[in-house]
Amino acid sequence: MIPDYQDFAREWEAAWNSHDLDRILSHYSDDVVFRSRKALVFVGDGETRGKAALRVYWEAALKAQPDLKFEVQHVFGGHKMVVIVFCNHRGQLAAETLQFRDDGLVHLASGSQEDYLDPSQYKLQVDLWVKPGMERAFEAYERKAMVNMANYGGILVGQSRPEVGPTERHVLGFPSKAAFESYKQGPEARAVRAERDACIERTEIVELSE
Repeated sequence: MIPDYQDFAREWEAAWNSHDLDRILSHYSDDVVFRSRKALVFVGDGETRGKAALRVYWEAALKAQPDLKFEVQHVFGGHKMVVIVFCNHRGQLAAETLQFRDDGLVHLASGSQEDYLDPSQYKLQVDLWVKPGMERAFEAYERKAMVNMANYGGILVGQSRPEVGPTERHVLGFPSKAAFESYKQGPEARAVRAERDACIERTEIVELSE
């Protein structure tokens, strides 16, 4: 039976705020497919298939964010589906889209985060020296870093490979310096720090604007 969407949203919020993974997963089918760019950071893929794989992702996410908390803002209902718009513990807006089977379990879901229209008030240049032989590892780390930045309103404004000096030069844009600092110290960055240190020999950062 398809649940009442308002009741489901209240239980969804309470389950996440309890950090009880069994309670959270009780609403999903064994063959659930879940998509989120944040999954790429924790499990290396933006799509998980099956409840067991989803458990691995969410277990890592909860461990990295012990202060995680959601507050539902809006609930939009559709045919066998609901969109829950919520605010997280960092004050970011996000949404979860969930599609139900006839038995009321979620079999397809996706998470999305707010994208900023003009995130470039604060710009900085980041020069990166990649360790010899670690180019592929750097590319994998770089993809994750771009996903992580987006969670804090950051974008890649420009990218180049200078003939002399660093391996790569990035120009990044963030809503503010505080947003950049939050990204650097955030759980997502900490989760991939070992990968970063393994492939990057040296980094130089220059502020371009405030």
